[in-house]
Amino acid sequence: MVKVAVIGIIAAFLAMVVKKGQQEFAMLIIL
Repeated sequence: MVKVAVIGIIAAFLAMVVKKGQQEFAMLIIL
């Protein structure tokens, strides 16, 4: 059940990131 909650939080975070800008998020992944 915890995994489902974590996935939901990650999905919401990714949605916010996409709205703000994918390039910044991509740089964070690289770093």
